[in-house]
Amino acid sequence: IAHDMTDMNTVSAELEMLLNNLPFAVLITDDKDHIINANDRFKSLFNHGHSFVTGQTKYHAMPDRRVDLKSVLQTELRELVAQGQACLLPHTHEVFMDIQQKEIRDKINNCVGKIVIFRDITEDHNKNILLEKHAYQDALTGLFNRRYFYERLAKTLHNGGLIYLDLDNFKLLNDLHGHQTGDKCLQV
Repeated sequence: IAHDMTDMNTVSAELEMLLNNLPFAVLITDDKDHIINANDRFKSLFNHGHSFVTGQTKYHAMPDRRVDLKSVLQTELRELVAQGQACLLPHTHEVFMDIQQKEIRDKINNCVGKIVIFRDITEDHNKNILLEKHAYQDALTGLFNRRYFYERLAKTLHNGGLIYLDLDNFKLLNDLHGHQTGDKCLQV
């Protein structure tokens, strides 16, 4: 079987250009899970300035999942850490990743490698936490609301107790001193 090397070089250059223009970190492995290529976003995400020792550094495949960045370094990319090739950038917050991988198959359906995509979902993760907080907490006092009680506490209060507090004549406080004073009173 003969190959036109001009076409192969063009394909290689096009693949490199495509990889580096993707909006997420991408890793490509061979059939034995050795890293053979990674795009610039991957290298900057893991502060990896050196090129990989092609075919020697291994990607430890895990199922598709959502996980924090530190866990990715401890599981899938632990050889980068062991070789001192990767470290977390100084983030002021935790980074969460969605990791998807797909086998790369040749023309006769043999698995020749994997493409692994690391998508930063930190913003979505934080929005979900904030939505949950707003769904279960009173915005003024930060206390759990009735929804939380019915959905969560009812399941856990087997031998516990509940304190119910009612403020008599609270409307009078609001009418005499204003709603801002009433809000401060509730917060205290």
